[in-house]
Amino acid sequence: AILPRGMEAASEWLRIDVSDDSFAALSRYADDRGASGNARVSAAPSVFCTWYYYGLSVTQEDVLSDLSKLRRRGISFDVFQLDEGWEMTLGDWRLNHKFSMSLPEIAHTISDYGFMPGIWTSPFIAHETAPVTKEHPEWLLRRRDGHLCLFPMNDTVYRVLDITNPEVLEWIEQLYRMLSVCGFMYHKLDFTRAPVIAEGAVFHDPTVPMAMAYRNAIKAVRKGIGEDAYLLICGGLYDAVIGLADGQRAGSDVLGMWSNPDNPGSTTVSFTMKQTILRSFMNAWWNNDPDALMIRRQREAVRGLSLSYGLLNDEEVKTTALCQYFSGGLICSTEPMDSIEDDRLMVLRHILPPIAVRTTARDMFGGKRYPSIIDTEVRNGAWHTVTIINWEYNAWQPDLVLNSDLTGGLVPDRTYRVCEFFSGMITENLKPGDPVPVPKIPGHGSIHLKIEAEDPDMPSVVASTGHFSFGGELTRLEIENGILIFDTYLTVKAPVRYTIQLPKGMHCASLPPCCSAFNGRLEIYLVESGNCFIEIPLRQDIW
Repeated sequence: AILPRGMEAASEWLRIDVSDDSFAALSRYADDRGASGNARVSAAPSVFCTWYYYGLSVTQEDVLSDLSKLRRRGISFDVFQLDEGWEMTLGDWRLNHKFSMSLPEIAHTISDYGFMPGIWTSPFIAHETAPVTKEHPEWLLRRRDGHLCLFPMNDTVYRVLDITNPEVLEWIEQLYRMLSVCGFMYHKLDFTRAPVIAEGAVFHDPTVPMAMAYRNAIKAVRKGIGEDAYLLICGGLYDAVIGLADGQRAGSDVLGMWSNPDNPGSTTVSFTMKQTILRSFMNAWWNNDPDALMIRRQREAVRGLSLSYGLLNDEEVKTTALCQYFSGGLICSTEPMDSIEDDRLMVLRHILPPIAVRTTARDMFGGKRYPSIIDTEVRNGAWHTVTIINWEYNAWQPDLVLNSDLTGGLVPDRTYRVCEFFSGMITENLKPGDPVPVPKIPGHGSIHLKIEAEDPDMPSVVASTGHFSFGGELTRLEIENGILIFDTYLTVKAPVRYTIQLPKGMHCASLPPCCSAFNGRLEIYLVESGNCFIEIPLRQDIW
């Protein structure tokens, strides 16, 4: 900002925390900043997004086909989001020739299939052919020499709108009011950094600090969509939109490959996972967006799009799916529903629905390039899950100890049960300081542990082929009047098994057909999606 003589401006507060516990200090900062900014933190949605397979080539037929096949294959995302490729061009927000339906008809169709209608826009840039650039050239940012400020993206160069101009803000508000009236309740905004990074720009109002101008522009979006709509922001400022954004991209765009030999510096899975891990504290401000999970097998590009590749091996798929889980925010995926194999598609049962977890990379201050010990608190610390990632190509045998380098919240006089998700390995009666036996981790693979204080009086999920949270998705798992109550809602139609440790001395008095019992444990087998409510009478050993 350029301040006239006599005008004052105040910066934000600078926080200095001298605590010896860096994790606690970061957590306190995130919570306090969220509270001071009235952060919009709500239940995170799951999103099917068209971009990471179809790209700009997306058609109405693609949308209708995926809607139909999502229903047929029993995948219950919260949102179906139409990404870039629907518009005439950036700045001209009318449907192009690939869509015969109107915007309200598309939104209504998405709703009819049971999804919240979502749409992609990029409000701060416009192509030279967009009417707004010709009708309002005075709205475009220019440098002091009179040349336009340009924003290159995806092999195209765009004009940049001046977000300090009140007329531009009014135009933005009206755009989003129109989309809201059409029925879209989930909005993904992209390339929002364009006005902020425009070098040498001369703004309509140079006295407005850039962060404030950016916040005012996002406020115009919020006014247009209303308070009830979901707003996801990508590629812009972070702190400036606390209290306005419901979701925020945590990192760069991804590709369906672990690394790209043709472009070693490109933003592939390992790079974006690191960004997601290190920004997990921002879930106190909104729902972090880890970007889309791409788990298909696709050796050849579809429609010539590198976005369509699916080059991850089975171990890399496990690790990238785990990143969606421990990101702690929204879940996003893009898959070709007419061709993806069941074994890959059913990985979604491990991450749907989104579960609120608090994530700490236990070795983030250890000087490693990539943190490898990801600790998550489930249900406010009722138990922890810990993911150990092998970033290398060769297999690795981790040497783990049950201490604060592995997980938080340990109590010295308690004993703990450690369960490994993929192998089903269960180790009981561990004390803080004991070694934790775990399987060897293949290259680019992971192991995933549940660490829980043993309680002989409470039932507990000790193994599952379902959600990575080991039971965080359950509505109820409790004993009432001698009856075990198991209640959940499965969002993916896939076989799932739960192994439940019963309280000490308790056994099943009778079993429904989907259950079996052995050695003080109960197994529940589920196949169909939807609500599952089971009551099992228990009996107590009498000696």
